[in-house]
This record gives sequence, C-alpha cells and structure tokens, in this order.
Amino acid sequence: MDKPNITKAAKAKAALYKRVYNRINGIKSKMEQRSPNRKLSPAQEAALLAYIDRMDRLSCSTLIHQVHSAAKRILRIATRDGEEPPTLGRN
Repeated sequence: MDKPNITKAAKAKAALYKRVYNRINGIKSKMEQRSPNRKLSPAQEAALLAYIDRMDRLSCSTLIHQVHSAAKRILRIATRDGEEPPTLGRN
C-alpha cells in the first residue's frame, strides 16, 4: 500500500498539512469528536429531545429547570443500584 503524499494532498485541497495528516490517520475534527464531559449517551440525549419535542407539540413551553430535571431523571434511571448518578452542572 502506497503512503499518501500529505503535502501534495494538502496543497490540492488548500488545507493545512496537520489537518490532512490527522484525517488520514483517523483523527476526527473537534466538531466530530464527542465532548469528554458529556453526561448523556446519544440514546439518552435522543430521549430528552423527544421529551422536549412532545412538550412543544402539546404547546407547552419547556422550562430550563424541567429539562434539567428530566436529564437528571434519565441519568438516575440508567444508574445501577448502589451507584451514584453523574451530577449535572447548571448548564
């Protein structure tokens, strides 16, 4: 397997060498990476968004403290017995 010429590829795409190097080596961009301090899994986040959408369809504005409480409840349900659920910050 031939090694790609990163410099040539970067010039062809008018991109930074380091960016092309990272993509070739499988390193995602910051936008594509999952934040390390996220508390909810993708499925839990989808459940929270479904709750917000349902409230919108019912013409009920979802308040921030309601979303926060729902997220805490989702985490509490997903936590095994005897374990402490992850704590959520203000935001």
